[in-house]
Amino acid sequence: MKKLHKTIGLLLAAVFVLTAVSACAMPAAGTPAPAAPAQEAAAEEAAPAAAEAEAPAAEAAEEAAAWEGDIDTIEVALMANTSNEDAFKRVNDAANAITEKNCGVHADITFYSFGDYLAQIGLMMASGEPVDVIGIAFGPASFTSLTSAGQLMDITDLLQEEGKEMYDLMADYIMADSINGRIFALPPYRNYASSLYIIMRTDILEELGLLEKAQNMKTWTEYEEIMAAVKENIPNISPVCAGSNQVIMTTVGDVFAEDAFADVIQFDNLGDSLRIIDNQDGHITLLPLNENKKKEYTMVKKWYDNDWINKDSIFNTNDSQDTLMKNGVTFSSIQVSEIGVEIAKQQLVNYPVTCVEICQDLLTSTSVNKFGCGIPVKSDDPEAAMRWINEFYTNPDLENILTFGVEGSDYVVKDGEATYPDGVDAMTVGFHNSDFVVGNYFNCLPWEGQGADFRAEAYENLKAAPISPYLGFAVDQSELANAMSALNAIDDEFRGQLCGGMWTDEVYDKYLSQLNAADVDSYLQAYEDQLNAWIAATGE
Repeated sequence: MKKLHKTIGLLLAAVFVLTAVSACAMPAAGTPAPAAPAQEAAAEEAAPAAAEAEAPAAEAAEEAAAWEGDIDTIEVALMANTSNEDAFKRVNDAANAITEKNCGVHADITFYSFGDYLAQIGLMMASGEPVDVIGIAFGPASFTSLTSAGQLMDITDLLQEEGKEMYDLMADYIMADSINGRIFALPPYRNYASSLYIIMRTDILEELGLLEKAQNMKTWTEYEEIMAAVKENIPNISPVCAGSNQVIMTTVGDVFAEDAFADVIQFDNLGDSLRIIDNQDGHITLLPLNENKKKEYTMVKKWYDNDWINKDSIFNTNDSQDTLMKNGVTFSSIQVSEIGVEIAKQQLVNYPVTCVEICQDLLTSTSVNKFGCGIPVKSDDPEAAMRWINEFYTNPDLENILTFGVEGSDYVVKDGEATYPDGVDAMTVGFHNSDFVVGNYFNCLPWEGQGADFRAEAYENLKAAPISPYLGFAVDQSELANAMSALNAIDDEFRGQLCGGMWTDEVYDKYLSQLNAADVDSYLQAYEDQLNAWIAATGE
């Protein structure tokens, strides 16, 4: 590993450390994962400092001795919502000014768009490129995909040595990134309590006189009436779109078989969004064989047949729903998000949006480990990588830099909220990232319009979330890699058609036939066996 070989003087750095300390101890090698988190203890002991101060960093910082000795250099790959190379350098330099002083690490950070990141992550891992920290996302960059391929390092012991502050902070949730009691990644510390929303451009609703109808809708029929009006009056824009995951409807564990939003069927998908459904009793079945799921697919097919869905969605592997709305391609999208979604999405799409909650999702291992970061097995310096991650998760200054950029250039602070500088907006800002993808969401400044106490409100929302009985369980896919590869190849072929409404009965039957030929039943049985063993071991 390269060394910069410079000694830092006796400069003092303000480090904000959340006071949350969990009673859970670091698991020893081979120790089974703890059961689902004790939410009452978390509520009392792990409340973020945002709940105790008007702004996340208000008067809670404590002095830390500056790093003395050599500076380690690591390579970091993260996702970003912008693509300004000058801003990336500015952000990288500002981040290093903190991490070199506080933890002795210089990070060369490469930022990728979401689509480019998903394309690059597989190449980076396969080529053995010396990357020390990577972002967790979905598809080939998901926790499940990366661990099944053996590409993430077991960091259980390393956390104790170099990341104890972070572990103590997140102990009630960190086991969502574990397999057989060993930890392989770090989830973002955020409001895992999410809901499914219909996100619509407010200006179009107002133009069509449909704002009140949208704000009060409770059924899919009402949403379809709005989409039909958009299609009739603004034919050059798609009423709803699929993003880079080629999915219109959520695949996180909700089934919409009936018209009313209130009649949603919820389940824990155990990290497999296209094939698994469970009955919350440890019994696993094939999702596309579920008659209620087929009703949902049929509803989306109706939308496609009515020309309400962007027709090139099956070919879209790069642009997110937010990017498509920002570029004027679509009126609405269906996405998972958290409280404050209106402000968050407005930043990303540069339009005021109206967001209607369809349902609140279960808090599952999948919802916790959906994003975050990990250390690849081929990291040149995992100790330095862990020190850098620990600083990221416990220092609000670093969190705000890697979320909103450099203060004064990319954002300013007014009344305890971050906002764009004068003359800058979502289209022209150099750097602006999502606050929920990696790091400590509760250390981040609220954005303008959220309110100075937004992070504390988000934490209260987390405590009140409905919890899956399987929280903390993750499937060990080391023996399923070949089966998973074959099944994923089938899903890749059919996902856009099934989830984007472009299927026929012949296509549907062909999908099921290929799954059966790939022995999907044995794959489902392996999931069920591991789940039941976990239930027996934890007493859940």
